[in-house]
Amino acid sequence: MGAILSQALGTNALLVSSHSENKVFSYKADTWSSVDIDNARGLAVGRQYVAVASHTSLYFYDKATGNRVAVLDVPSTDSHEIGFAADDSVIACASYQSALTRHAFGVNEVVWTVPGVTAGTSDARSWVNGIATVNGLPKYVTALGISDVSQGWRDEAKAERGALIDAQTNQVVLHNLFFPHSPTIVAGAVYFANSGHGQLCKWTPGDTAATVVATLSGWTRGIVQVGDYLLVGISQGRMTAFPEITTDPLAQPGIAVIELATGTQVEFVPMDVREIFDINLAAERLN
Repeated sequence: MGAILSQALGTNALLVSSHSENKVFSYKADTWSSVDIDNARGLAVGRQYVAVASHTSLYFYDKATGNRVAVLDVPSTDSHEIGFAADDSVIACASYQSALTRHAFGVNEVVWTVPGVTAGTSDARSWVNGIATVNGLPKYVTALGISDVSQGWRDEAKAERGALIDAQTNQVVLHNLFFPHSPTIVAGAVYFANSGHGQLCKWTPGDTAATVVATLSGWTRGIVQVGDYLLVGISQGRMTAFPEITTDPLAQPGIAVIELATGTQVEFVPMDVREIFDINLAAERLN
């Protein structure tokens, strides 16, 4: 682990999910460890629990101990990034449904659908993949493309027509993004990964466009603030699935440490994985 990141973390544990490796990695007290979760994806930290999304399940860990306490089946949503609602239920990006869904034991409901998409569909019309919450409510959502035809997101994504959407006003606030992920609110601004170009971007409400904070070495996905820094996950580019993507298919995966004040990468922590899905902080490592 790099010296800057180690100091910034303090007593916190760093969590890194990797769907390619089917693991969530934890770093604390100068030591890496991991737990096995098939297709590990979004990470969220609530009042009582840390949640991990997989393709069709949510895994809950006790926040104080890091021990697994429950697994909740969430069928047919293809969950991506997740966040906690105010009542400690989980809000998931349900990509097949072009929607946000809310889940707890006995709860499985759609709470929001991409504007212009027929409600109740499950054929991946608009690929919803990233969420930022405010006070336990969905606020900003990323979609790889907005379409109301089956699998229409693919053509939209290749044409660089991804979007950042305000889920509370149903307004598309940014157009023409290239595989956007991981909206993260810092001091009122929204940082997000423009993954297809390997970028970390920033948008302030009221602005008509985003600014590129940094162009990094590979596919960007997974953002979390640690003090004066943003941590950004770096993965290998997806040249086989989407030849239009310009990020390096042989990039070294790892964590870029970006200084918030300058947008400068001050450190890079390599990881022995193919892809990073999400990054978060918790009090304890997952066991």
